[in-house]
Amino acid sequence: MNEAAKIWRNRAGQWMRFGMVGMLNTVVDFLVFFVLVRGAHWGAAPAQAVSYTCGVCNSYLWNRSFTFRSRVRPGAAEFAKFLLVNGVSCGISSLALLILEKRSWSLPLAKAVVTLLAMGINFAGSKRWVFRSDKGGVRR
Repeated sequence: MNEAAKIWRNRAGQWMRFGMVGMLNTVVDFLVFFVLVRGAHWGAAPAQAVSYTCGVCNSYLWNRSFTFRSRVRPGAAEFAKFLLVNGVSCGISSLALLILEKRSWSLPLAKAVVTLLAMGINFAGSKRWVFRSDKGGVRR
């Protein structure tokens, strides 16, 4: 297999693993949310804050070890970068959703588009900045 094919295969594999982790994050978020709301009788807002946080932590751990296969010791700076990338992604996707909604896009289509946009931002930020190797090269 030539070098270009290996690079493409690696990136495609990372993208698929990233998507799988995203689905798992959604499951974690929903499970924690409904356990807190239905089982522990919490209000929706505090349950959402906790369940979303659980999804983000799950995302960090799985993307670090499974998607990008980081071998560098984890640290607070890396986690802070991860949170920043996710925050920027959330802000951009929220703004894009508002814009598409004002342009009369159907809500399901607008949500699908901004979800893909957010995934792309999170993937690129995680790959190129959060889980980048110390030597300046991107981890594989």
